[in-house]
Amino acid sequence: MKRSSAVLLVAGGVVVGVAVAMVVVPGFGPRSVVNRVIEAFGGVTCDDEQCPPDAGWMWPVEAPVTSAFRSAERPEHHGVDMAADRGSPVLAASAGVVITAECEASLQGEPYGCDRDGSTEVRGCGWYVKVLHAHHTATLYCHLQQEPEVSVGDTVVTGELLGYVGSTGNSSEPHLHFEVQTGSTFDPPRSATAVDPVQFLAERRTP
Repeated sequence: MKRSSAVLLVAGGVVVGVAVAMVVVPGFGPRSVVNRVIEAFGGVTCDDEQCPPDAGWMWPVEAPVTSAFRSAERPEHHGVDMAADRGSPVLAASAGVVITAECEASLQGEPYGCDRDGSTEVRGCGWYVKVLHAHHTATLYCHLQQEPEVSVGDTVVTGELLGYVGSTGNSSEPHLHFEVQTGSTFDPPRSATAVDPVQFLAERRTP
């Protein structure tokens, strides 16, 4: 069955393509009803049990930041690059639900695949994972070494293994590209609305 990429507003929910954030609007029906409608359209839901509002936060890898968020040199760099060694574990920065786990890589408009290292000429995140959290927030983890250890719809806790550092996609050497994306009731989290992960985690007292 083909899944529409259009935005669908249903009983207090928002469905956007296959991987979406569910938002409950007060007075628009029980959450369980909203969940069933969203799931019927191929969406992924995230309630307070799966995405606890008070969940802790942590850095996904133990490594220095080598490329900052939207610097003067890279104004469209919507996250940070962390110079972790190849094969280093990549952990969920907070509890949530996996909404994307796939390969994204192309070269000159043709599929490139993620079974080999990428380069600066290759487009895309390579193997990557996106996790939806509470408060309309999502995190993105790019350039993983191999197929992620999680699948769409999986619930993860803070610190759970998502995959391993690699160099797939638009990457010249092993590292993790990490984004913190924000959204709102009718605007799902995306790179264009990302915030600086360093500041975001500092505000949550993450070492």
